[in-house]
Amino acid sequence: MTKRPIYVTLIGLFFIVLGTLALGGGLMDLFNSMRGHPVRNSIGELLIMCLTRLIGLIAGVFLLKRKNWARWLCIAWMAFHVILTLLPPPKVPQLVIHIVFLSLLLFFLFRPRANEYFAR
Repeated sequence: MTKRPIYVTLIGLFFIVLGTLALGGGLMDLFNSMRGHPVRNSIGELLIMCLTRLIGLIAGVFLLKRKNWARWLCIAWMAFHVILTLLPPPKVPQLVIHIVFLSLLLFFLFRPRANEYFAR
């Protein structure tokens, strides 16, 4: 059995931590809006935001469980964020960060050791 590369572990943990924190914040906003407190987004938007954050969390968990589809989900999740930052008005600082992170994900998740790890 191929040992998990450290960079796969770090990426998985990053998605888990980020997804958990972001989902927690989104759920707090959702509950506040349901109780009538003012929030910046509609309930529909908050539900979509919580769903995308949950997807990131799921990607991180299953990346650590050696699921090949999870690395593709990580790439798709980040590519989705690149597209979101391109929507008017474009957010250049966020766009740069997302493109750099997407590039790093592509580089590390498809290195030969990562390919061996995910190939069963």
